[in-house]
Amino acid sequence: LSFFLGEHQCCTMSTTATTTITRASLNGSHSPRSPKLDAIVPTSSKRKTTNSHHHHQQQRAPLDKIQYYLQTPYGRGLTLRTTRHADGKIQMREIELLDWKTTTTTTVQSAKNSLAPPPPRKPAILHSCVDFPSVEPQVGDSVMTAYGKGVVQVIRSETKLYQVQLIHWRLAQRGRVTCYLNSDAVKVIRPAEKLYEMTTVWEKVDYATQKKAQATALFTQKQQRSNEGESTSNNKQEALQLYAAAIEAVKYVQHSPQSDNYVRADLVALLITCSNNAATCALQVLANTTTEQETQKLDGIVTYKQIISYSQNALNLILALESKGPDSKLRAILRRPPHNFSDAKLFGQFVVKSYLLQAKAYWHLREVKACGDACQLALRRIDQFVHDSGKSNGSSNSSSEIHRDAEIRQLSKAQKEVQQWQQKAKEQKRAQLQREKKRAQAMFGAD
Repeated sequence: LSFFLGEHQCCTMSTTATTTITRASLNGSHSPRSPKLDAIVPTSSKRKTTNSHHHHQQQRAPLDKIQYYLQTPYGRGLTLRTTRHADGKIQMREIELLDWKTTTTTTVQSAKNSLAPPPPRKPAILHSCVDFPSVEPQVGDSVMTAYGKGVVQVIRSETKLYQVQLIHWRLAQRGRVTCYLNSDAVKVIRPAEKLYEMTTVWEKVDYATQKKAQATALFTQKQQRSNEGESTSNNKQEALQLYAAAIEAVKYVQHSPQSDNYVRADLVALLITCSNNAATCALQVLANTTTEQETQKLDGIVTYKQIISYSQNALNLILALESKGPDSKLRAILRRPPHNFSDAKLFGQFVVKSYLLQAKAYWHLREVKACGDACQLALRRIDQFVHDSGKSNGSSNSSSEIHRDAEIRQLSKAQKEVQQWQQKAKEQKRAQLQREKKRAQAMFGAD
């Protein structure tokens, strides 16, 4: 639906059955600004358009990267496309009217007499060169300021000041920027919902962190329901999908000169934890498939090879970080809040978890040798930290020593599970050798 704010203000919509809506003449009883309509007249969809209109459709401009919510005479609107003059002033805006929907395939009378479902509705589009004001911001709205994108946190009604936390950039050590702005300095925009709409690394880190928090909450809830005997078949893959979305958000981040070591450390922490957690979710999803119908639904969506891939990604990052040595700046940042990743947790627990996930996946794929090798690597890593802990064991009661002892106990607990899977691999390998021996004896026969 296109509104041309001209002398007669008419609007035309082209669909399968085009509908023409005409406004009353300026000499009639209605004012030029009134949105009241005279009639709805269906017209043929075979009517030929002019060459200029066809050329205009071919030369249509791309959607605006930043889309504003505006207050128009016809209700709220969202800017889709904007063309400007050479001096930067607005030449024409294409605005989607959010408060006005219109039918697109049949007239109102035929829709009432038909037993078919109601016709689909498409948004009304307003073309105007008027610079309409922004809608009134509310708490939680995404806004554009002179300092970049932000989110409204507090509105002070007595002074009409808006407290906006910027998301477009940060200060040193993840310091967030808060601005106090007047209403004319804040314009409401559509929040970035797609990855290609996020222009800074901080936006992608915040997006991935949010997805990880949602997945962790869902995974914990699923574990509690499973322990209580409740069914989790409806949402058992949601946590995996959220972890995968978090990984994709930061997997191919391109750094800029503004990317400091803190954002790099946050990216490493997100990729390591989300990769291992995604592998854990995938393993549990496959373990809970009990019927052939559930197995067919998961065919090609969740596989044991994906578990190996996720855990290997985490291993690659951890081992690369370990190769930088104990004086690495990233390791120093990861030791501090909010991550609190000690060496025993980062290079001990996380590595053992990755190897154990690979061992389980290899065992289900009947790759017994690879399963045994993964278990062996996990046991070596456990021995390394447990042995170092025994050499440095003293009478210190500091919080760091107590925390390290708890992490070593977690490694010792994981050691028993790794040994169990290693024993399974040995038994499976022994059974394979016996079957091969019997097959060879059957081939040559008994003497």
